[in-house]
Amino acid sequence: MRIALVSQWMIQGGVEVFILRLAKYLSSQSDNDVSIITTVKKGRLFNHCEALGISCEFIAGFDWSIPVLYANKVASHLINGKYDVILLNHDRFSQSILARLPDNVAVIPVIHNDHPSVYRVGCANEKCWNVAIAVSPKTRNIVQDLLVDRKVICIPNGVDIPSVDAFSKRQSFSSPLQLLYVGRLEHRHKGVLYIPDILHQCITLGIDFSMTIVGDGEDKQLLQRELAIVGVLDRVDFRGLLLQDQVYQLMLSSHILLMPSHYEGLPLVLSESQACGCVPIASLLPGISDFVITNNEDGFLIGIGDTTGFADTIYKLSKDADTWYQMSQASYNNAKLRFSIEVMGEAYSQLFIRVLNGEYPLSQSRNAFPYLDYNAFTSRDYSFEFLRKIELLFRNKYNSKKMPRKI
Repeated sequence: MRIALVSQWMIQGGVEVFILRLAKYLSSQSDNDVSIITTVKKGRLFNHCEALGISCEFIAGFDWSIPVLYANKVASHLINGKYDVILLNHDRFSQSILARLPDNVAVIPVIHNDHPSVYRVGCANEKCWNVAIAVSPKTRNIVQDLLVDRKVICIPNGVDIPSVDAFSKRQSFSSPLQLLYVGRLEHRHKGVLYIPDILHQCITLGIDFSMTIVGDGEDKQLLQRELAIVGVLDRVDFRGLLLQDQVYQLMLSSHILLMPSHYEGLPLVLSESQACGCVPIASLLPGISDFVITNNEDGFLIGIGDTTGFADTIYKLSKDADTWYQMSQASYNNAKLRFSIEVMGEAYSQLFIRVLNGEYPLSQSRNAFPYLDYNAFTSRDYSFEFLRKIELLFRNKYNSKKMPRKI
């Protein structure tokens, strides 16, 4: 099969890591020719993919001011590629031009996150794709409710599973307790500004800990400022963006992962931390985080924004080595059984074969529909970069004037 995995970019986020892992798996199957295609920009992982021997293509000429013209360029590129399967990963441009593709091409959008903009893009042009994939039960149910006459399948994202030998050599229970956060440093999505209060309460509870934060984002400076205000900045090590191998080494040497997110699709960081025996404490996101974690067995689920709940759970684990060891092993077993790359890759491979064999046919020919579906775009898309820069300018100006709060 000739397979294209299309995305806006290959930056270092969960969607891009998923694309890289799936591309590696599909490329390992002898009859597959796999390409990663980016539209808006290349991104930090683009060259890393090429170094791994995975074909990567960037469609140059992107301009937010004329998205329609650029969408036509994307269409020409996909048509000329003569792909059997095109997997769409929240890319507005490829999603908008599906009517121009031949009917024998299997087109499958992947719904990666529980957010209105993700549903809007992934559900666009619904008569021109064959079947959709959702990464969690909640995202599947929402898409199925939005598009009652279309088929949506849940395939969880897969992660690398350390060998039994590598897992046996992971960090044992010790003091100080090693806490870890991995993800974008953005409060609106990831809830990172809850971390200072969680850590401040850990100090109050007498927990001996240190914390490593991996990632970057618009709220990094504000997070550092808040950590300094509550007096825990000296216990936190900011590592910036790291490659997956480096993240895994940190997970294998950490005891607890914190994920205080407001929303997710199916966060890779949870199953990755479980695969490394790093016990996750995460926001309860029904149909998402509770799909990965069985509460009190292989991790903990806490109400969104309940910083006291996070701190109290850290305290309980810090006083009970036996429970931590049991949960660490249970986490590893859960990830290995349910979330390995092999399990995910085989599910995708079998779905591709079924689609190409006619199991999910189009209701009518793609050429019966308009060449461009404007539902994939909003007015914000036309001036996204400008609006984002204005937002960041005001955010940084506000943060610089913010007075320290009393504790």
